[in-house]
Formats: sequence, C-alpha cells, structure tokens
Amino acid sequence: MKKIKRVFKSFDEAEKANREFHKSLSGTERLDIQLTLISQNKSNKHDEAGPGPKRVYRVIKRS
Repeated sequence: MKKIKRVFKSFDEAEKANREFHKSLSGTERLDIQLTLISQNKSNKHDEAGPGPKRVYRVIKRS
C-alpha cells in the first residue's frame, strides 16, 4: 500500500475525500487494509514484554 500525504482546508473536506477513497477500493483491497490493521494491533497487545503506556499518578493535597 502506497502512503500519500494530502492537506485539506477543513475536516469535512478531509472526511469526504476519505469516504470517496474507501468507495473506490475493491472489497479485497478493503479487506487487506483491515487485516493489516488488525495484525498490527494484535502484535502490540500480546507482547507481554513490550512497552506499554506509562501510569501517571497525581498527588493532590486536600485542604
């Protein structure tokens, strides 16, 4: 999949272009993109030793 960077003037314009792009794809291409995203997400979640989000605790003084 080739990555393309585009700049839009508004969020609505970007959303419309995104919908048109997905409509132009075939079912197989959409499925391939979805499976790629799922595999990337799974590899990050199931890696026990991998880095995760750091926990941040705030100490608040009560007056």
